[in-house]
Amino acid sequence: MDQLTIAEHHDRLLRILREVQRIGALIVIISLTGFVFSAWVWFQEQPWIAAFLATASYLLFRTYRSLPLMIAERLLTSQPGYAATFRVLHKAIQESDSTSVLNRLYKIIKDKP
Repeated sequence: MDQLTIAEHHDRLLRILREVQRIGALIVIISLTGFVFSAWVWFQEQPWIAAFLATASYLLFRTYRSLPLMIAERLLTSQPGYAATFRVLHKAIQESDSTSVLNRLYKIIKDKP
């Protein structure tokens, strides 16, 4: 993704990155809450339920990298201009992985006034 494309989509990219961070934080909070709750259930002598909760929490946490971007896309694509921004973002992700693209965008947008 070149500087001109980033400048053209700057405001929408900033909103996408905020949504990805917000959704990612929510996933982490839900996962950790699930782990704590599964430990509590374990001490209540319900090991099968605790194992199920811990497994579900683990699987949710494993989606931490991909799920926030997919949810943000679902939420924002209906708004004007975001479909084109997501096309540009997906093109960059095809050339590289999503983590490196998002990290590069965080650095560029953070450094830009």
